[in-house]
Amino acid sequence: MHLLEDEFNRFEAEGTVFGSINKADFQALKVKIPPPEKILKFEEICYPIDQQIENNEKQSRTLAALRDALLPRLMSGEVRVRRK
Repeated sequence: MHLLEDEFNRFEAEGTVFGSINKADFQALKVKIPPPEKILKFEEICYPIDQQIENNEKQSRTLAALRDALLPRLMSGEVRVRRK
């Protein structure tokens, strides 16, 4: 996408409020496609990272829901925490 920056900047300059690109102009853009073995290597490296990001996001949502459920109860004294 960085290699297409000049092309996209041209469309940005032509828009009224924001840039626009029509279907024909988009389809006319030339892009380089890496060989399949490089795509597979990229997937091999990135897939575990993407999975970890997804797992972290799910855990973050779970923890936020738990916090939102417990915090009002803690603040009101309805739930107490034992000290050791």
